[in-house]
Amino acid sequence: MKRVFAIYLASICIISIYAQHSVGVSTAGALAWQLDDIPVTSPAPGGGCEVGFNYHFRYKHFILQTGIGVSQTWAVQNIDSLHKSHQSMYDTEGVPFVYNSTITQRTDKACITEISMPVLLGIEINRTFYALVGTKLVLPVFASAYQKASLCTWGDYNGRYYEDFFNMPEHGYFTQNISSKNKQISFAPDVRGCLEVGGVVPLNINSQKYKHSSPKLHIGAFVEYGFLNAQKNNVSQRLTDVNYSQYIQVKMNHVYASDVSSNAHINNLRVGLRFTLLFPVAPVYDKNCNCPQY
Repeated sequence: MKRVFAIYLASICIISIYAQHSVGVSTAGALAWQLDDIPVTSPAPGGGCEVGFNYHFRYKHFILQTGIGVSQTWAVQNIDSLHKSHQSMYDTEGVPFVYNSTITQRTDKACITEISMPVLLGIEINRTFYALVGTKLVLPVFASAYQKASLCTWGDYNGRYYEDFFNMPEHGYFTQNISSKNKQISFAPDVRGCLEVGGVVPLNINSQKYKHSSPKLHIGAFVEYGFLNAQKNNVSQRLTDVNYSQYIQVKMNHVYASDVSSNAHINNLRVGLRFTLLFPVAPVYDKNCNCPQY
């Protein structure tokens, strides 16, 4: 058993000596979705960007990549229209009427800052193509929310007048854009499956002797899907809080920080492009410089 363990350690050391070790920086842009099972929502494409620092290990065709990244994501949810009627209202002349309000074109946006740590395995073929697959641990560190919608109100006098009353701001009948903010909402840590494929662009090849250890650029398309439920909020505040104490006052809470999402399941999806610039830690000398290394 000790002999097997010694052979294993020796093999690891030999591979490490003949492998190529690189460090690099990466930047990425992506379309982002938060997919959920809430009946009143429909996900819309948002956006995101990421900056990362990488360690890249390559032995022959095999590659391993890990590191740490910081990302900013804007996730967007479209919310179904909401209609409310308040029966016990009286105008300035004491005449009873029904006060109606409709909230349409509502979108809820969440801005999420995350730290990620990927572990990816893959292949690189002929220094032209690469593919990586693995997982990424994602830790949300801060998130804020912004909601906007269109509010339309009107008065229904139950046939007392020829038509309902619209566009009379002095009486509380108007159409306007409204907005609300949640200073902070929360999301749970996530584990995401990752797939990335792309091309390899060698840089600054000044000598054939150091062809295999020159800096290179990876340009790849990637997709990430979150396996864990990102929902963390457990609150009782309403999705939309309408107050009729003085005509109408509306406060919108982000859908993921409201009562409709208390039992929701949320999965993250990212699709985008990544650019990774890799620098060899030490040059790999190839004495057979006229032949491919592998």
